[in-house]
Amino acid sequence: MKALLLLVSLFIHVSLVKAQVVFEKVYYPSAQPSNSTSVGDLVEAKDGGAFICGSTPDAQSNNSAYLLKLDAAGDSSWIRFYHQPSFLGSKGENLVYNTAGNLVMSGVVNKIGAGTWLYIWELEENGDTIRTLSTIIASSGVDYYSPGIQPMPDSGYVYLINRGVTSSGIHRVDKEMNEIWDWPRFGFDPQGLPINTQFKGVELVDTTLYFCGSLNTGAAFGNFFHARGISGSILAFDTIGIMPSQDIVITENQTALIAGSITTEISPGLWAERLMILKTSIEGDSLDLVIHKHLEGVDASIVKAGNQYLVGCYGEGPVNKLGNVRTASTLILDGNGHPLFEEQFFRAAPDTLDTPQHETKKVIELSDGKLMLLARRAKEGNFQGHDVYVVKFDPQNIVSSGASHTEWIRQETFIYPNPVASVLYLKDSFYGSGQVEITLTDLLGRVQYQTNYRDALILPVNIGHLAPGTYLLFKGGQAFAKVIKQ
Repeated sequence: MKALLLLVSLFIHVSLVKAQVVFEKVYYPSAQPSNSTSVGDLVEAKDGGAFICGSTPDAQSNNSAYLLKLDAAGDSSWIRFYHQPSFLGSKGENLVYNTAGNLVMSGVVNKIGAGTWLYIWELEENGDTIRTLSTIIASSGVDYYSPGIQPMPDSGYVYLINRGVTSSGIHRVDKEMNEIWDWPRFGFDPQGLPINTQFKGVELVDTTLYFCGSLNTGAAFGNFFHARGISGSILAFDTIGIMPSQDIVITENQTALIAGSITTEISPGLWAERLMILKTSIEGDSLDLVIHKHLEGVDASIVKAGNQYLVGCYGEGPVNKLGNVRTASTLILDGNGHPLFEEQFFRAAPDTLDTPQHETKKVIELSDGKLMLLARRAKEGNFQGHDVYVVKFDPQNIVSSGASHTEWIRQETFIYPNPVASVLYLKDSFYGSGQVEITLTDLLGRVQYQTNYRDALILPVNIGHLAPGTYLLFKGGQAFAKVIKQ
């Protein structure tokens, strides 16, 4: 295990901003409220709408994989169920587009008297099945799940399988589901203690697969980072902390950002699982750790969006009769894993003392520059079942709450006026420092203005042509100010 060098930042409080909501919708996959209804994944459709998968009880009370299609306005176009008489239960857990451009849904299926299987449905945009692929996982057992699938350049797949908290594996198959290689992780350490791993996130970059997950040796519970070539060769493997990780993304500067949870003291004597963002090199050396004391890291997701990164997580909202409500939350991070902005969403029940819980599954960037959040929501009355909660919002129309949003942004430069309608002036910050690069970006990292100045006492920046919203100002590649364009 490499030496663990962590630069830890604690974000105890983050002031909220309010994004412009395009739509907020609740969907009911099942005719009857059910605590078994789940949300699996979210992907943008080719027509500007979206697909959502999950599982919900059918008429025989068996869980059935479903695919829900939304149009661009967020209205439900149709819902399809993928269940067969031989299925005891099926789950829709992952959605991706494969190398042929077809929509792919994957998940675990339990067959009556025939064990547990991994199923892949290749689908038309209207939900019709092009073909199904399947492979047996185990001859018995019903507690398997598949947290990720990655299409490969040869039209095959890499998929992850976990069983409870005891075993897991990476499986590489060709386009007909013939296994090329696999890597199960279960055994014992040198002290004779059981080693259990749970693979949670996978990402393909060029010819390298990157994985993250949790590791339990029986004496300690931790987090691991793993890199493997597409041929199956191990490139890196390291345990890098004491926190279970949930998802991974590789940044443009070849570092890994890992989202997960860590047990931390949120107040004297009170410990809880909270969101952590870990930055590590692609060799597995830990570089930076940020802990968010008001957010939960359970089931966290992280995806790339422009030059920034979107994290889906749980937040703390209003207090109801059972305590703090979980809100559907998202963070926008820079390439170092530091937060730029945060937003929380929740839909209250008619009785605000009975606000339902929201469990974020994923946040994605859409082709129109908007963001979409998917969550599972407890129906009114908390324990009356679950439904599907979706919010589409515009990160370019975030209105400041008036307080500094993140503690890490350093106000080293005097800028005025701010908010600004036309020309922004930067004063005295560059004098004597030689040439410096100034960049203005939107919240997804798209460059709106860039210039180099040398020993400038006052730098005018004309942004009158930009749309109203929130922008970030960078000096020498480091963000230092938030600009509100009126």
